Amino acid sequence: SLSLSLSQQQILIMSESIPIAHEDVDQRPTVSEAVTRFFQIKVAEGLTTETGAKPPSHGQLLACSRALLAAVNRIVMPPNIPTPQAEDQSGHDRIAEVAEYNTQQRLWTVVTQRGGKPTKLLGRKWLRLVFPAVKSEVLGTQGAAAEQDLLLQAFVDEFERSLDDKDCLHWVQNMDAELARRRQARLATAEARASQATADAVRTAAQELVGQAAQ
Repeated sequence: SLSLSLSQQQILIMSESIPIAHEDVDQRPTVSEAVTRFFQIKVAEGLTTETGAKPPSHGQLLACSRALLAAVNRIVMPPNIPTPQAEDQSGHDRIAEVAEYNTQQRLWTVVTQRGGKPTKLLGRKWLRLVFPAVKSEVLGTQGAAAEQDLLLQAFVDEFERSLDDKDCLHWVQNMDAELARRRQARLATAEARASQATADAVRTAAQELVGQAAQ
């Protein structure tokens, strides 16, 4: 059985009249959770703009996170898919694209009509569809100093790239478990390298002894 949060269970109950699968309702991590994780990662590692400026402050990155989340919640998702069919897109792929859009639009409608925030209840599947509009919205409201504008652009661009990265850390369901898995993988790799280095050293020493004995 699927374990849903209370808010997601409420969405499922409210949307029983329309065909929405559990996996579409249970979009975890939510947009808010992913942006918060992304912010924490950027604070830890720093984020530079294309100009090579110094790493931003905690406050600057927090402002970027808040601007992005606010833009997501302001987005209005029209009932019909706004993008036309691409010339090289097959009819089958277009049908699938429209069906996916309709499903996510219904979820967005349920959330917003009940006063919910999309950032708190929806996740990556939904955000992929609306991010072009989100990006225009958040960058179109820039009014801060040029340095902050450049930082916001870099922040949004990097977050956008993560939407299609299946291994992206801030989009995994269990971040602690994934960090532990990666840590274990690094240890295993380091141990394998050390073992190989030892084997190489032993082999080299043996070859030198054989060479000395042959002289």
